[in-house]
Amino acid sequence: MTADIYVVDWFKEVILSSGDPIYRSETKRILLAYPDVAHVVVMGKNGNLRGQIAKAHAVLRPGGQGTQLDLRAFCRQQLERTRFLGNSNLLTN
Repeated sequence: MTADIYVVDWFKEVILSSGDPIYRSETKRILLAYPDVAHVVVMGKNGNLRGQIAKAHAVLRPGGQGTQLDLRAFCRQQLERTRFLGNSNLLTN
């Protein structure tokens, strides 16, 4: 028996990091603009100093050649400094 889990919506759309709002949908849209990324989920993770940090899990497209360093560099160009991801994982198929 197999089970599939589908995330339909988030309880909270906004992640508060040091009082600054980080919108999941905006961050997800930017990450999906990276050519090698097929799927993304962005979540808030409780942190000690900043309240929450934004954490992303991205899945590469089949045959995608991007690396985690490439994705982080892309994010630095696209996201404001206050909204930069605290942590991210790039997963392959």
